[in-house]
Amino acid sequence: MRALAAVIVLSLLSVSLSFPQEPSTSVYPSEDELLEALRLGEIDYSQYLILQEIIVHGIDSTNIHLLDEIPNLSYFLTDPKSLITSLEKEQKAGFFKPAPKTGRPTGTFGYKYYQELEQEGRAQYRSSGRFRLNDHFEAAFKLHREYTGRERFVSRRFVYKNGRGRLKELVLGNFSRRLGAGTIFGYRGKLLEFSDRIDEESFLFPDYGGYNGLYTRVRFNHVETETLASVNRDGDHTLISAGGMVSLTKLPLRPGVIIGVSRLKNRKTGERLHDVKYGLSSRYRYGDSYLSFELCGQAKERSSWGGFVTEGRHRFRGAEIRYAGWAYADAYIDLTGGSKVGNLYHAATLDAVDFSYSQKRSGQEGGMLKSIVLLAGDFEMINSILYASRNRDTANVEFLSGFVRRLSRGCEIRLDYMNRTKKRVRNEVNQRMRLETRIRTGNLSARSYIAFNTKSSRGDYVSLFVNLKYRSRRVGSVEIWSNLARFDLRDAAINYWYAYIKSEQQLFRDVTAAMKLSHSYNRSEEYCTVILLELRAAI
Repeated sequence: MRALAAVIVLSLLSVSLSFPQEPSTSVYPSEDELLEALRLGEIDYSQYLILQEIIVHGIDSTNIHLLDEIPNLSYFLTDPKSLITSLEKEQKAGFFKPAPKTGRPTGTFGYKYYQELEQEGRAQYRSSGRFRLNDHFEAAFKLHREYTGRERFVSRRFVYKNGRGRLKELVLGNFSRRLGAGTIFGYRGKLLEFSDRIDEESFLFPDYGGYNGLYTRVRFNHVETETLASVNRDGDHTLISAGGMVSLTKLPLRPGVIIGVSRLKNRKTGERLHDVKYGLSSRYRYGDSYLSFELCGQAKERSSWGGFVTEGRHRFRGAEIRYAGWAYADAYIDLTGGSKVGNLYHAATLDAVDFSYSQKRSGQEGGMLKSIVLLAGDFEMINSILYASRNRDTANVEFLSGFVRRLSRGCEIRLDYMNRTKKRVRNEVNQRMRLETRIRTGNLSARSYIAFNTKSSRGDYVSLFVNLKYRSRRVGSVEIWSNLARFDLRDAAINYWYAYIKSEQQLFRDVTAAMKLSHSYNRSEEYCTVILLELRAAI
């Protein structure tokens, strides 16, 4: 309980401090750049999968909690008077995809075909669709085929929404929802394997990191109930989860009760593991700010106090801070949790069902602080710090401080310093100093930065990035992207470089085609050139 008390104290002290967490300033325009970021180590595989979901289907009020998994954006409740950085505005503009307000059927269909130009000539595709049948019903799907030949359903769902009725929302299929702060139910990420071809198994149990089943949200006056049931399985294990939350919606205080039950079964031996969690959640709004917390307990397989999470946002006259703290018991079973936590994974095994998986909540404690300070009308300061630890020998610390100066309406420069320290057997320290420029004028937008990086595990290197995009109704859009991510100063050699040129044209009123030629170079591997043909159609 000392860890729990420490986090409570940390969250209270954070009101007097002024540091936010913003370890990255990258904006990823497509899945291709996500893959390059994964190869560079800028994001991990879990974040890669979540960003794929966001890029294809976008963010709305139901899955906005996914922002917690993005390196430089954490989800906090917003207010019309909330401060927001230019980077957050750019990310929000790309992520949020509001549904059209119309009673007639609408939809979008996308198809991407990739062809490698090397000797093997491998190919892959991405297919997705989102169809709005009317103001209440919507259907969506994703299909993927990899270069290896693995082909499968990635997600499919059917959604009903009604802002006026008592049944506010119903989802059948794949979905991502967070109940309360997410200590019991949130986006956990993929745990099980999947079918590697399009068949009945792939359709029933897609390659998706969220839930697979049924979700409902019902409101009676000032009482709201959310329920979910999910079934996922592969050849070895089956995970069944069910539970719900009842909360009072009358502001400013919103208390709630959550309960969840999960059963993990070994399909070969028949052994079962039962995980029961129960919790209290509360959120309090005051002025333009809020404070929330959630405490959960755990029963059955490993009885324990479970976990505690708190977060909030406080608005000052010319500044804003966002803060969060968390602590999880060593016995916490991390099968369905999706609450705030540091990016600190470790391997674990549930011996009763012979199940090995990667988890990051069990035994972890930490906190984050974010701030935006308006020093003048065109000058702002941003700061951040995040601390996460699992024991005395395992900890992550991330710190960033920067200044943003708006030179004109369409031009700004940013100078920042970032430090990441990983404590394992020995300390690993990564530092970065970066100068960035953003320009937007007429049909042209440009973004460029130069960065100096030092890593204790490798030599010093320089990064140089340039992104130019021209848009015109007559010629469509042309984009150039060049990321010289690692230029080794010791050897005066390029270690990693990725670039592309992309042209997009509107063929018909509702049909858009694009062609993209990309090239990646890795000093330790062979270079790769890929041509992408993309087609998007609006119904």
